[in-house]
Amino acid sequence: MAATACPPVAIVEGAAEIVTPVAAVLRRRGLRSEPSGCGRVVRASLVARPGVNAYGLHIEDGYGRVSDREIADASTAASLIESWAIDEDADVLAPRAAPAAIARAPVAPPAPMSGAPEAFRVATRGEVATATDGSVWYGGALAACGRIGLMCLGGRARIARDGGGDGGGGLTGTLTRTRIDAGAAAALPLSRGAFTLAPAIGVGLYWTRSTVNQVPVEIPVEILVDDLALGVDAGIGAAYAVGEHWSVVTELGALFANPVSSRGDDPLLDFLPLPPRGFFHVGLGLQYAR
Repeated sequence: MAATACPPVAIVEGAAEIVTPVAAVLRRRGLRSEPSGCGRVVRASLVARPGVNAYGLHIEDGYGRVSDREIADASTAASLIESWAIDEDADVLAPRAAPAAIARAPVAPPAPMSGAPEAFRVATRGEVATATDGSVWYGGALAACGRIGLMCLGGRARIARDGGGDGGGGLTGTLTRTRIDAGAAAALPLSRGAFTLAPAIGVGLYWTRSTVNQVPVEIPVEILVDDLALGVDAGIGAAYAVGEHWSVVTELGALFANPVSSRGDDPLLDFLPLPPRGFFHVGLGLQYAR
């Protein structure tokens, strides 16, 4: 009767992606998660292990006994916690007569904002940007990096096209521009639970093709002009884990590009505005990390 009136309690804390399924399994097995003043109470914490697909499980009961294990899935963690809560399996418990140095192995606390454990990351995003000449650009980006210490070093590529117009210069005609970027980038992923922030900076080469029709000169064909620029870009990305390896990502950023090629002295090109030097963009997409 006492066991029925006061069922055991298991309080589970830690990384949400593993705590939620563990708590669901325990509830199905009849364990409560809210203390009621009676019944056996155990506390468990689950911490992601950097660099491996496993979690550190730390269990402690009301008598000060502890156990530290490494588990790979929610079912295993729930079974270990349940055994502590109902005190039915002495082999699962930490040795009760063992010295404290053996019974309590060091357990890392929940990691503060620090380098992410994944070895590499690949992300793709759709983007919209506004430029310093007032034009609006639409496109996408692809980025990849590998972890070296706390940093994630790699590269990124982007393609974008403006929405059409006169380039902000009062051009008589129809101007369309396509921009392709490629360069190196470095990010510092800072993770806590399912969230990751990643400030980043990059350098690259920016190629813009401008196409104009109906120009105010007697040329029966469209005019194509290519411009090259060197630039730097910086931004901050945010990711939220939605699976074991997948995250939804967003990024806010800006870039500045300085022209390195000249159009020469052709007077026919004097009317054609130069590509904008500055862009501010926002992107949304998916990231795979492992």
